[in-house]
Order: sequence, then C-alpha cells, then structure tokens
Amino acid sequence: MCPECEEKVKDPSTGQVYNSTGGATYVYDGSNWTRQGGMLAEVTVGQPFVPARVSSVRNYGGDGSGSTYDRIMYGLDKVNQFLPTTHILNSITYAFTGKDIMGNNMGLGDATLGAVSVLPIAKMGGAAIRGVGNIAVKGGRQLLLKPGAANLTQKGLDHIIARHWFTSGAKGAGKFAEGTTGAGLKSMINTTTTQGVFRANTMGRAGTIAEYNFGRVIGTTSGGAPASSLRVVIGTNGNVITAFPF
Repeated sequence: MCPECEEKVKDPSTGQVYNSTGGATYVYDGSNWTRQGGMLAEVTVGQPFVPARVSSVRNYGGDGSGSTYDRIMYGLDKVNQFLPTTHILNSITYAFTGKDIMGNNMGLGDATLGAVSVLPIAKMGGAAIRGVGNIAVKGGRQLLLKPGAANLTQKGLDHIIARHWFTSGAKGAGKFAEGTTGAGLKSMINTTTTQGVFRANTMGRAGTIAEYNFGRVIGTTSGGAPASSLRVVIGTNGNVITAFPF
C-alpha cells in the first residue's frame, strides 16, 4: 500500500519502480504497489485531531495547563464529586464503559455504593432508571473527550498492516476483513474519530481511544469471531498509533 505512489504515478505499468520521499522503494505488480523497504512521510486523514489532555491524577475536564478555565474545571470536578446526581451518573456510566462520567477508572463497589447511597433503588420506577440511564449515555459521549479527525502516518499504517491486516500472521490480534482497501481503512478511522465514543487510554498510557460500531462485519476479533466495531488508539500528538476491529 503506497498512498504517495498512487498520487504521484497516475498510470503505472507492471514492474514500474517508485522511490518515495521517505526513502522506500515500491514496485507495481499490475494492481498494487508493494514496498521493498524504508518509510513514507505521513498521510493525513481529515483535520488534525487534538485530544483532551488527561490529568496525571484523574480526568476532570480541564487540560492541565493551569489556566483560569483549567482551574475552574478542576474546582467544579471537586464539587461535583459530592453531588448526588454525579453519583447516579457515575454508576450508570460505569455499567456501559467501566469508568465514571469523566473517563476515570471505577470499581464495581464504588459504582454500587454510589447509587445505593443516594437512591432507594427498590422504590425507583423503571422509567426513572431508564431516564437517568439515557442522560448518562448521552452525557458520557460528550464529556469524555472531544471528537475530531485523526492523523494517520506511515508509521501507524505500517503497524496496522503488520499486525491487523487480513494478510498478517500475528496471533491474538483483531484483523480487518479480506478485501479492505487503504481508502476504506482511512474512511473507517475518520468515522470512528469523528462519530465514535472516546475514553482515555488504558493501563496509564498516554493518548486516547475512540470506538465505533459500524453495524456490519469489518473483520475479526482477537479471538477470530466476526467484529463490527473499530478501535482507534490516538497518541497525544494526534497521530493514529493503531486501529483494529474488536
């Protein structure tokens, strides 16, 4: 796969060789460009993605800059932690994401105690529970991180092809469906990072995770089952680290 080759060479012939700006050599086999080595310059998908900065202690809605806005968001988060409605929303959002409404890791015990300490669950009507649940889901999608298009570099593309392409022999990794094209990959990444659900990266790693369910099979999970959702991991610089079906 060579986006630069396709852009620069409009009518290639079989066996034609192209040397990329990144120092790689590509050969056209009649239908595709095959890389012989090296690396290309980055390929941009949409506008640069600017993920929300994450606090080293917990997500609170600010950017960690120490600005007036950041300090206000920090203070509001401290106050919100004592509000009954926050406990309710955190508990219900936990049921969907495993995190609170700000994207922080949350345990089952905290989620249960938060709900029980505020509401007499046995006396709540089903409509009330569903109503709060809808608020949590809608609120969670807006509060976690700001959506925007991501930047797919050649480094990120190389990783995806090496580990998650349908031709990859990597074990325990989600794979894209056979026949997936470079254009199709970029389109799915763009959709996921503009319309998906966002959360902080896992295991304390920097970056952002965006997820989107396409409602159709796009590949297989790490266990080999059909997968309809895409997970995109985005670095703090806005570049795509990896993307794979799950």
